[in-house]
Amino acid sequence: MKNRDFGCILEEKRLKMNILFILPKVEHSGCIMLGPAYIHSFLKSHGHNIDILNFSYSQFSKEKIYNKIKKFQPKLIGISVLSAHLTRQTKEIAETIKKSFNTIIIVGGPAVTVDGDNFINCKDIEMVCIGEGEYPLLELVNKIGNQTDYTDIKNLWIKKNGKIIKNKIRPLERNLDEFPFPDRTLFPDTETIHIITGRGCPYDCNYCINKELRKMYGAVGYVRYRSPENVISEILEIKSNYSPKSLWFSDDVFPFKKEWLSRFSKLYIEHNINIPFSINLRPEQYDKNLIKNLKEIGLFEVRTGIETGDEYIRKKKLNRIISDADIKNTFELAKKYGLKRKVYNMIGIPGETKEAVFKTIIMSLKIKPEVMQYSIFQPYPGTALNKECIEKGYKTKDIESIKDYYSESTISTEYLSSKDVNNLYQLAKFIWKNRKIFTPILRLHGKVVNFLFNVILYTIPLLVMLRNIHKNILKKLFKK
Repeated sequence: MKNRDFGCILEEKRLKMNILFILPKVEHSGCIMLGPAYIHSFLKSHGHNIDILNFSYSQFSKEKIYNKIKKFQPKLIGISVLSAHLTRQTKEIAETIKKSFNTIIIVGGPAVTVDGDNFINCKDIEMVCIGEGEYPLLELVNKIGNQTDYTDIKNLWIKKNGKIIKNKIRPLERNLDEFPFPDRTLFPDTETIHIITGRGCPYDCNYCINKELRKMYGAVGYVRYRSPENVISEILEIKSNYSPKSLWFSDDVFPFKKEWLSRFSKLYIEHNINIPFSINLRPEQYDKNLIKNLKEIGLFEVRTGIETGDEYIRKKKLNRIISDADIKNTFELAKKYGLKRKVYNMIGIPGETKEAVFKTIIMSLKIKPEVMQYSIFQPYPGTALNKECIEKGYKTKDIESIKDYYSESTISTEYLSSKDVNNLYQLAKFIWKNRKIFTPILRLHGKVVNFLFNVILYTIPLLVMLRNIHKNILKKLFKK
């Protein structure tokens, strides 16, 4: 392979090496972790033996870790950390490994990239990978295999002689077509196959790490897309190997450049793909011609993050410059073309009041999506809102202590305590579940609607307790 400007591939004899990847248990996630699958394919294409232990689809087990390492005998173990709430589990995995083996451990992923110090200071972790991992890991395994010094590899932070070496970031690979398709043998067969068309997000939401990543890499060239031809080639391979019922484009936002979309649509038809697909779109991306054209080739669902029904919170706190009117028009357009609509909302955003949450609930009922997903706001490291939560003393517990984004709030503000947020989250889910009952109530005066919501909110702790009792009874019955 040709030597690149960023010095990531060495023109030297490479020894085949065993590398094990471990993916922590991700609760309540339909997300397929394509990042590790890309690295898996990339290293495999360069002659290395790769195995994976994926706890996303099985119960976390220290015994499984021990048995896998004992059998496979890897020279390097990589742990992929998708989100900050997996930090504690990641450290537990590393500790489990080091109790029985002296294998080198490297961790990477989005959570590591924006919070590297937290991971490199863990006694059981030797290295962290900051940013995209294909080239840094290839260079690392080649150097380990050839027993040459690897402490100067860009993107890696490495412990040596009691010190931490923090190497610089290498430029991003602009041509994503260079990478082999992700290895889907890592995942169980499903009727829906996940795929990405690019990397990076063009927006700067205050609750997301993309803003920090853009600063790290530089704004120019951070957002990159594969060629339509390359994406279509992967879809054809997927169609041949898996015969999926649908495709799920996992990009933060689907590419909306006219030239790209025109070429993609043409190829989708020419190759007779005929697989329905789902995409992420922001409200300001909705365009009549775009929706119409994508619908004609197979688009059946649009997934949209509204996050809050309070326009002030949406614009000023989240930095999502989207009006209520934009959202209304967006969902009317999607409905006009018969698209299934999925919405993402958060509860407990800094600055949010109880009345602001009620606005979110009301908007959700008004726009009538087919699928609604509520989550609890979490101040993820590397985000502007995390910085605000630290500066204002909002944090009540470490984000590492929660198991997912749906468990509990980790902040208390001047408007809402963490307990308030947890109850409002349950209220939002309760009203959505019973939306056929509550939607007609919206005809009443706003103050009356808020009064009714307050009455229900008061009973939420009791409803949650009764639900948990019911669940426990069912569990015991099924065990018998």
